[in-house]
Amino acid sequence: MIDNTLAASGHSVQVWMHQVLTVITTLPAELGLIIVVLLLVVLLVLNHRKKLIIASKSKALEETEARYSLLFEHSPIPLLEEDLSASKTFLDQLLAQGVTDLAAYFAQHPESLRRCIDLVRICAANRAALRLYGAQQVRELQHMNTILPDDQNPSFQRALLALLREGSAELVHENRSLDGRLLTVERRVVVAAGYEASWSKIFVTVIDITEQIKLRNENKAFEKQLQQTQKLEAIGSLAGGIAHDFNNIL
Repeated sequence: MIDNTLAASGHSVQVWMHQVLTVITTLPAELGLIIVVLLLVVLLVLNHRKKLIIASKSKALEETEARYSLLFEHSPIPLLEEDLSASKTFLDQLLAQGVTDLAAYFAQHPESLRRCIDLVRICAANRAALRLYGAQQVRELQHMNTILPDDQNPSFQRALLALLREGSAELVHENRSLDGRLLTVERRVVVAAGYEASWSKIFVTVIDITEQIKLRNENKAFEKQLQQTQKLEAIGSLAGGIAHDFNNIL
C-alpha cells in the first residue's frame, strides 16, 4: 500500500514537471534558469520527504511485527502459522478443470485429498504449540501429515471447503503428538488479511480438549452403568415382591 501511494505520488510529480518544463522553454533564458533551480530545490525537498515517509512506515511496521512476535511466542494458547498456498493452487486447478463439487470429487478421489494435506506446511509454532505436540523446534512439525492421523482426512476436507467459502473454519478432530499420543483438539483457522488469494499465511489456534472429552465419555459411561444398576435393582425389587406374594399364597 505504501509503495502504491508513493508510486502514484511520483507519477504526479513527473506529469507536473513535464508541464513546467514545457512552459520554461517559452520563457527568457535567465528566468528559465531561476525556475529550474527552484524546481531542483523542490525535488530535493520532495525526495527527502519521501525518504522520511518510508523510514517512518518501516519503523512502524517493524514495531508492529515485534509486538506480534512477542504475543505469538508467549501466548498460553497453542498457535500455528501455516502455508496452504500449494493446496490452494491445487484446488484452483480442479475448479478450472470444471470440478464444481469438491466434496464429491474428494469422495471419489481420496488420494487428491491426501495430496492437499501433504502440501500443507507449518511455518511457525509458538512455545505452547511445541509443548502440546512434544516438539523442540518448529521444523519437527513442518508437515501437516506429521500430526494428522489418516482417519481425520474428512475433518480436514470440511475445514478446507469452509476456507474456500468463508475464509475461516472451526472444527474438532484428533491430532497426533510426536510421541504418539492422540489429542482431541479444537482448531480455529483463518486466512490472514491480504492473503485471501494465495493462502500463504493462515493463522491457527489449537485448543486441547482431550481431558474434557475423556471426562465427558467417563460421565456417559458412569450414567449408563448407573441406569443399568437401577434397572437391575428394579428387577430385583419386582422379583422380591413376586416371591413374597407367592409365599403368602402358599
